[in-house]
Amino acid sequence: MKPTAILIDDEYSNSEVLKYEIERLNLGIEIIGIYDDAVKAVKAIKTLKPQILFLDIKMPKLSGFEVLDLIIEEVKCNVIFVTAYNEFAVNAFQYCAIDYLVKPVRPERLEFAIKKSMGSTKPFTREILEEAETIVKEKIKVPNKIVVPIANGYQFIPLSDIIRCESDSNYTNIHLKDGKTLIVTKTLLHFEKLLSKANFLRVHQSHLINEEYILKFIKSDGGHFLMSDHTQIPISRSLKSELSNYFKGKSV
Repeated sequence: MKPTAILIDDEYSNSEVLKYEIERLNLGIEIIGIYDDAVKAVKAIKTLKPQILFLDIKMPKLSGFEVLDLIIEEVKCNVIFVTAYNEFAVNAFQYCAIDYLVKPVRPERLEFAIKKSMGSTKPFTREILEEAETIVKEKIKVPNKIVVPIANGYQFIPLSDIIRCESDSNYTNIHLKDGKTLIVTKTLLHFEKLLSKANFLRVHQSHLINEEYILKFIKSDGGHFLMSDHTQIPISRSLKSELSNYFKGKSV
């Protein structure tokens, strides 16, 4: 008898792509339902009782954790989270899931997760679920602005306005999208820690960049980023391979 699976994602097209990739792997998985409405999905899970559940985390009606909370007493299945959160946030999901997949899903990771789920059963309890949800909420809590001291007070800067931060000894130059630069008496390490949960990458000992404003990642000639303000930011030699793999995983 084939293992059965249900796919839940509030964007139906994501599940269609995932279904295609699952079927292309030819691992004998029977997909018995695709849902973009988490409430309807809960009813289907209780009725159909799939062996595997591919579950998004952030959805409008019910979160992935809330879905699990509603089925936990009636259905025991292997959970594979499918999420847009990066690896630094989702390691906590392992507390109550067989595996997790980061969008866009790579075929080799999908195959690994499915084979892992077919080879074992990892039932989750309400206690484990609550612990995991608490941990994840803490990990994905991202600030949307920072506050820096200025001559006559403090300035509130939305993260979306920051292109990059550049070290200048014990100071940091914050380059903004309007062309202005703020000089702050804090080290770059301070801002790296502050922005570690946002889309900022420490690519060099002197540079912290906002991923949103990257135009190109050039691997040749030592490697550098071309930013939206037309600056070229060098890449630390030790990070070049890691960054290359990071962006390869994001490519379409």
